[in-house]
Amino acid sequence: MLPLQLLVTAVVPLIMATPSTPPSDQEASTADIAPDGTRNIRMWTDDTHQNTMIKYLHVPNTYDLIDIKHADYIGMFYTFRNGDTWLTLDNKRLFLTSDMGEPDIERGSENTEEWPVMGPEELKEVLLNHPSYEELDAVWQEVQEARRAVDPLKSRTTSCQSSYFMTSHRQSNY
Repeated sequence: MLPLQLLVTAVVPLIMATPSTPPSDQEASTADIAPDGTRNIRMWTDDTHQNTMIKYLHVPNTYDLIDIKHADYIGMFYTFRNGDTWLTLDNKRLFLTSDMGEPDIERGSENTEEWPVMGPEELKEVLLNHPSYEELDAVWQEVQEARRAVDPLKSRTTSCQSSYFMTSHRQSNY
């Protein structure tokens, strides 16, 4: 099962979880309550840490945040026939994305039911076959520093094309 449309993404070192339980005072300003047993995963969209967006919806609490961030660096996005876009890895679905403002995105030919969901323990095993989160994040930070050295304003954008995304996509870039 090879997706027709893939978005390779190395994402956000600054992803945060929004729990389904009432947020602490510190989290209250960015919290969105998710259904019981799940949380929404948010990310910063600018270097000032003033703007956030929900990246993944209703992620079960059984997934560790560090594993979510690690998978975010190595996974690929696929938009299924029904219009849902998921982060995928090894031909399995991981996390449902929120609407990222691309209403006309090309849909794939496969149904979500054809792709099983990868569980948290399976994800841990798959991640062992890739460079560690720390290694990937270090490379990401180097790239961002080099980018800032060339054009400091590039990392200050408030759109999703900020310094926290590195994309390759044949249709459009975030």
